[in-house]
Amino acid sequence: INLKTLTIGTGLQLENGGLVNILGYENVNLTHVIFADGTTRIADSALNNMTSLVSVTMPSSVTSIGDYAFGGCTGLTSLTIPEGVTRIAQWTFAGCTSLVSVTVPNGVTSIGDYAFNGCTGLTSVTIPNSLISIGPASFSGCSNLASISLPQGVTNIGYWAFEGTALTEITIPESVVWLGSEAFFRAPITSAVIPAKFIAQYGTIGLSPELSSSLLLSELANSFATDDAVSAAEARGIASVTSDPASFGLFDSTQYEANRITGVAEGKAEVTSNPTAYSLFT
Repeated sequence: INLKTLTIGTGLQLENGGLVNILGYENVNLTHVIFADGTTRIADSALNNMTSLVSVTMPSSVTSIGDYAFGGCTGLTSLTIPEGVTRIAQWTFAGCTSLVSVTVPNGVTSIGDYAFNGCTGLTSVTIPNSLISIGPASFSGCSNLASISLPQGVTNIGYWAFEGTALTEITIPESVVWLGSEAFFRAPITSAVIPAKFIAQYGTIGLSPELSSSLLLSELANSFATDDAVSAAEARGIASVTSDPASFGLFDSTQYEANRITGVAEGKAEVTSNPTAYSLFT
């Protein structure tokens, strides 16, 4: 069979191995699949492991996409998730290594376990304000995903949710009540803004073991704008110039920046040595 494009009617169910099971692995050369208007559900494993598939057309009538529906479609480069979908099921797009960007439509409240696991080509994900839950390992192994914005309203972030991504910065919304173990394991996080309620758990909750407590607390201190320490450094500079006018040269733009950095470092040191001191820097 050398089919390249196939339209799937509303009456055809693709359970139990999906289209690959119907056509046989050796016959699946499809590059484009169209689900007919009126389709409301993409079945579990519907197009699982169709490695030649490049694009999928789903009508606006679709409200449900099943587990593993597009898992292992390594040639799939893009797709539009219909606005009526309210949940991204588990493993739905896992292993879609050519997928570059995804827009999760507004109305989706949960992203299931391993939903985008191993999507190594993924560089951009747009998360809607409607999202409440991000499942375990949902973006694990997305090694080129360098940034993501989590909206206020998210309450759950599962374990290993962003493990092995390229994220360097993360802001955890205040709305989060569950931050899973090692949610950012092996992600090169250098700046983290985390609600105060999680600070006591920084060593085991949400962050990679490679992130030492001192690094995390330093980043927290930086995020909490260390105004007190900076003001103290400025006050010392003013006092020095007042007592010795010739010393103003120490406080030109270059030196001022150096002093500001010193003040911030003092704030970081204070928080690192005494985690409860973060309250000084809100």
